[in-house]
Amino acid sequence: MAILYGENIDYSIESFSTEYCSMLSEFECGNSEIDRYLCNDAKCDTTEGRGVTKLILNDNKSKVIGFYTLDCSAMIVETNESQGKIGLAPAVEIKMFAVDKSYQDISYSKIKEDGTFSDILLCEAINQINNFTESTCGAVCIILYSVPSAKKFYIRNKFVSFKPIMKKNDDVYLKGCEPMYMAL
Repeated sequence: MAILYGENIDYSIESFSTEYCSMLSEFECGNSEIDRYLCNDAKCDTTEGRGVTKLILNDNKSKVIGFYTLDCSAMIVETNESQGKIGLAPAVEIKMFAVDKSYQDISYSKIKEDGTFSDILLCEAINQINNFTESTCGAVCIILYSVPSAKKFYIRNKFVSFKPIMKKNDDVYLKGCEPMYMAL
């Protein structure tokens, strides 16, 4: 039976744990590098303090619906171009966000303005960031590096491209990605 609306999907969000490793290889979002990250790198990033991965699991915790990895970061802002001065704005980075193909493009409800189930899952990550930055450690924005095929999705969810004074991270794994941010 096909899922008609995302509002009918029961899910939980759990911290990455080795107890879920057996089901990670079944996750497929349509981007092999992101799938590879979940299977091979998320555990290391978690244990080495380079990110915290949250798994979005179905109601009986037998399938990974999606995941996101959050990381403390900073937005590099050129404050005086003629003198080469830069400033850092505290940020939280959504290092990875993906939804399994079988859950993508599902309307959240009959009401088109409610968006998609994927929109709701991204909102879960944004809400977690908001709670963290309001209660524990301040930040002024959320940053992410979008793969080209997801740029419209992030724009629909209120992210915008970096302004010319904002400098992107030059890590090789971000090649071809669009730097985007959302003010908090």
